[in-house]
Amino acid sequence: MRPPRSRWPRSEPGGRAPTSLLTSPRDRVREFLAVTENNVVERLEGESASVEKRLAELESTFLKDMDRLDRGILNETEFARRNQERRDEKSRLENRRVELKSRLEADRGKSVLAAAVPLAVLSFLEDFQTMDVRAQKARLQTILKAAHVYKDGRIELEFRS
Repeated sequence: MRPPRSRWPRSEPGGRAPTSLLTSPRDRVREFLAVTENNVVERLEGESASVEKRLAELESTFLKDMDRLDRGILNETEFARRNQERRDEKSRLENRRVELKSRLEADRGKSVLAAAVPLAVLSFLEDFQTMDVRAQKARLQTILKAAHVYKDGRIELEFRS
């Protein structure tokens, strides 16, 4: 009888687990958030570019229609009808452009905040280690609701909400 196959995908020689599975959950979460955030920003930038492109096309068709009107190819009513359609689409696109711009700024702001979190945590740790025990306890009481220490060495923390 054959021994059971390893559950790990064989992407590395010797049937070892891929290095991506050996990273800590914190690193995987950080990597996932970065990829997701980049995908959202790229999608919004692509949509913004397509809106800008369509607005430029509308301006170009307006100029072409003006030229056709001057040469007598288009009559006034046809020009007015086309121009009204362009105005409606342009106002809709400009509203979308403003919305996309605000979402892009918000997502980029989230990126800046996410990048600042590790520095803030490091600063907190440095400040915390320089405090005396009473000050440390007082600081922790504002953050923690309870700390459970088990005989097997586990520690569970309950944070205040």
